[in-house]
Amino acid sequence: MHKIKNVHQPDISEIHSIFDEIDYLVAFTQQMEESLRNAYIQKVTFPADELAKIRQNHTRHFHKIREFKRILAEYCQNFHYAQHRSEIRNYLHNLEELEIQTAANIGTAANLVKK
Repeated sequence: MHKIKNVHQPDISEIHSIFDEIDYLVAFTQQMEESLRNAYIQKVTFPADELAKIRQNHTRHFHKIREFKRILAEYCQNFHYAQHRSEIRNYLHNLEELEIQTAANIGTAANLVKK
C-alpha cells in the first residue's frame, strides 16, 4: 500500500499514482456494476465459487479504498499540498461514492448465486 514518503517534501507523482489507481478502481467498479446489473435483469445466476471471487475482489478493493481515503486525508492536511487540495477533495468524494458502489456490487452479486 502507499505510504507518504516525506510529508515535508511534496512528491506530486505519489498523488498522481494514487489518482491513477483510484481511476482504475472506478472503471473496474462501473464495469462490474453494469455486468452484474445485466445479469440480474436477465435472471442469470452463477456458481457460488465464481461469485465468491467477485466478492473477494470487491472486498480487496474496499480495503484499498479505505487506505486511499486515509492517505488522501493526510495529504489534504499537509500544507505543502495546498495547491492540490481541491483535486484531492474531488478524489476523496469519488472514493466515498466508490465505497457505496462497491458495497452495492457485493450485494447484487449475492443475489445472483445459483440455488
